[in-house]
Amino acid sequence: MTRLLHTERTLTTTIRSLQPPPSTHETLMPSALYILLSSLTTTLITRNRSILLRATLPGLVGLGAAWTLLPHTMRNVGDLVWGWEEQVPV
Repeated sequence: MTRLLHTERTLTTTIRSLQPPPSTHETLMPSALYILLSSLTTTLITRNRSILLRATLPGLVGLGAAWTLLPHTMRNVGDLVWGWEEQVPV
C-alpha cells in the first residue's frame, strides 16, 4: 500500500510540475481543442497524399500548434522528457 501511495504522489507531482505559472495565462482546454482540431484538419488535408505525408504531417502540425499555443507547458514537457533521456545511459 505504501508503494502505491508513493507512486501516486510521484505521478501527481510530475503532472503538477508541467503546469505553467499563473502569470502566463495559458488556458489548457481551449488550446488543447485547437491543437486537436489542427491535427485532425491536417489529416483531412493529407487524405489523398502519400503514406509518408499522412503518417508524419498531422503529428508535426500538432506539435507546432502545441508549441505555439502552449509554449510554457511544452517547455515543461520538453524539460521532463530531457530529464528522462539523461537518466538512460548510452
